[in-house]
Amino acid sequence: MEKKGSLTGLLLLQGALALFLVLVVLVLFWLYPNQAAQAGDWLSSKMEEENLWATPQTEVQPTLTAPLGELTVTSAFGLREGEEHQGIDLDADEGEPVYAAMDGTVTTAAASDSYGNWIELTHADGLTTRYAHCYILAVKEGDTVSAGDLIALAGKTGDADGCHLHFELLENGQPMDPASALGL
Repeated sequence: MEKKGSLTGLLLLQGALALFLVLVVLVLFWLYPNQAAQAGDWLSSKMEEENLWATPQTEVQPTLTAPLGELTVTSAFGLREGEEHQGIDLDADEGEPVYAAMDGTVTTAAASDSYGNWIELTHADGLTTRYAHCYILAVKEGDTVSAGDLIALAGKTGDADGCHLHFELLENGQPMDPASALGL
């Protein structure tokens, strides 16, 4: 949320500065019609110099719906026991409902040795979410889901030490820490 507020404030400030510069040119044009062309050139060069034509590019973190009723991280994103942990582990009781974090399409609903029963959802803007170690899957490949829809029940299938939900967020195939997108 802080990033969104900062971006909005920055855009408002840039807009106010651009409006001020336009008003200066209009006053100059009204007071000194012969110098209007020079003022327009000055305004354009000033806006270019201050980079006011460009929209600021900041990394915007997606906002996710909680995949569980309560979110308690038991293992964080990043290095864990010398290996990259590409998601976060969330404490869960066996059979606890697992929800879609965003609107999307089920691209995988399968079982594997490591993830156990797991689901992959693809979303807009190159985002993907994964939900692993589920007890029961409530969706199948090709299903369309909305944020907050029940997609599985939590479990401890696959390579899991106890019941939990392993949750991943990827952008264009690259793992991202989902904690901040979940407000954790």
